[in-house]
Amino acid sequence: MPSQPGPPGPETTDSSAILIEDPAEEGKKGTLSPIEHEQYRIETIRVPTQKLDALMRQVGELTTTKIHIARRLAELEELLRWWEEWNREALGHRSLVHEWKQEVTEELRRRTSAYLEEEGQRLEHMGRLLFRLRHALDEDQTRLELVTNELEDGVRAVRLLPLSTLFQRFPRLVRDLARTQGKEVHLEITGGETSADKRILEEMKDPLTHLIRNAIDHGIEPPAERERAGKPRRGTISLRAYQTATNIIIEVADDGRGLDPEAIRRTALQRRICGEDELALMTPEQVQSLIFTSGFSTSPLITDLSGRGVGLDVVRTNVEHLKGDLRVESSPGQGCTFSIRLPITLATSRVLIVMVAQRSYALPVEYVHTTRLVAPSAILTVQGRKAILQEGKPISLVPLADLLEIQTAKAVPASSQ
Repeated sequence: MPSQPGPPGPETTDSSAILIEDPAEEGKKGTLSPIEHEQYRIETIRVPTQKLDALMRQVGELTTTKIHIARRLAELEELLRWWEEWNREALGHRSLVHEWKQEVTEELRRRTSAYLEEEGQRLEHMGRLLFRLRHALDEDQTRLELVTNELEDGVRAVRLLPLSTLFQRFPRLVRDLARTQGKEVHLEITGGETSADKRILEEMKDPLTHLIRNAIDHGIEPPAERERAGKPRRGTISLRAYQTATNIIIEVADDGRGLDPEAIRRTALQRRICGEDELALMTPEQVQSLIFTSGFSTSPLITDLSGRGVGLDVVRTNVEHLKGDLRVESSPGQGCTFSIRLPITLATSRVLIVMVAQRSYALPVEYVHTTRLVAPSAILTVQGRKAILQEGKPISLVPLADLLEIQTAKAVPASSQ
């Protein structure tokens, strides 16, 4: 009599597999095959930039704490130097006890020697504690510095976006503006993969838009004029980006008319931006830089493209607001290139810490040209003012306390430090 199948056994479950009957093995009772679970993973998440900014502020607090620990470590080093001096003096006092003359009673000698011996042991114990504390504090500072730097780099990297996010809006802009002006213009974009801080992308939209408008309106010639000049009918605007060790470079170049130095000089005189004598002393680069002066324009026409009350001076102001600088290079008849240099990130700033009247002040390094130690003997007096020689030229010497209007003679209360 065939045996009846028994009751089903308990279900077998596993965190990585589910066992089921395999149809291919029909007839073979109890044969099961595993089907692996597909692990569900969320690869990306949306994080509001406000949270990243808050996180970076906390990184700033960690950096401040790291600096404070470094100062405490320096104070501990000074305390150790004092301890070493006291220990040497204690050893000297103990040796003097053994050289006392006979008129000193044996009891006094014994008690003094015991006291000095006890103090010596206390100093040795204090020394061991101080050295142990210095070692531990040094390790903590190193660990905190590593963690802070990694966290800062991580948050900064999260804030970076490719410039293609910004550049992708310009091809259509160029097509529309060129059609409006009756010109043929091609836009070349390179370096869109270059990454920059999100805030830079947001605040560079208007300056780049104006530079491109300016290139189409004032730079690129009409097709007939380009043909007479031996150029292709279609003008080219190049939008390039690349990264150096510490900066992002964005260039807007065109192969149009270029800047007219004589027209710039005439406009500068007409608008009383500078006089003839001053113009005569300017280099070609300085003359070209006059186009960044407020209200400056060599065009006799105000158009809908670039004549919107937003001049190149506003472009430069916006760039400088991002801690960058704007430069121009041009060859008449060959074209013009605007070069924008920007920091990679605006989340943090590197500063030079200086002490004035027992207070710490931070100077952004982008505004520091150079640093040097100046001996008192190197300070000169030129026309009644203190100065030093820098590369053979006199440079006025002004104490930072005077610039900040700080009374250095007054003591700074401990509570305010």
